[in-house]
Amino acid sequence: MPLDKAEQDKFGINHTLIGAYLLSLWGFSHMLVEAVAYASWPSSYSCPRNPILPFVHAARAFGPRFPLLPDGFGPPHGLDMNYLAEIRHDKYVNRWKRLAQSKAND
Repeated sequence: MPLDKAEQDKFGINHTLIGAYLLSLWGFSHMLVEAVAYASWPSSYSCPRNPILPFVHAARAFGPRFPLLPDGFGPPHGLDMNYLAEIRHDKYVNRWKRLAQSKAND
């Protein structure tokens, strides 16, 4: 089960929303705040032209597993290919995957 889903079920909120809230309190741009808030489910974002969101979404999907997660919590959500196709970023997926793999081997 993805961590944010487990948090949402148990507490009614998840770490991505808490992180987005803190970023807003600290004065980060609304585009970054929204990208963090919707990184797990970008298709639910009402304004698909946020230029930061596809990259935060891909980083969540391809980034390393957080080392302190207990066993039983799966990786973050996979890529939302419908969203990426809608904004015409689906053509970058293989490049992002190769980049993430190369960084993991560093």
